[in-house]
Amino acid sequence: MRLGARSMAALPDLGRTIRAAVQLRLNVAREIVSSIPTLTVSGRHFAMRRVLELFNDDVRRHMACALCHTRGVGSAWLEQLKHEAARPAPDSDAFRRTAESLIDALAPAA
Repeated sequence: MRLGARSMAALPDLGRTIRAAVQLRLNVAREIVSSIPTLTVSGRHFAMRRVLELFNDDVRRHMACALCHTRGVGSAWLEQLKHEAARPAPDSDAFRRTAESLIDALAPAA
């Protein structure tokens, strides 16, 4: 299948659109993470699940590309977040630090 000149010209716009969508999801995740310390325990669980949902699918796929050299680190951070979210009394500071590290690592280059 050959791409025409018009299709090839649209590819940079697609890349910008994807980066913008990923950045938006990361901004939402960052906002939720910043609110976690002010929430009740049940509110923390709810917010942590939402952050994990934001890291799934397209953000996880982006991580595979963005962190090729440190894919193991990104996976380890996700596992730490899942573990903390599953605890009966999650440590909001530990979750926040790990989530912010992952968000910073996933942030698309400008």
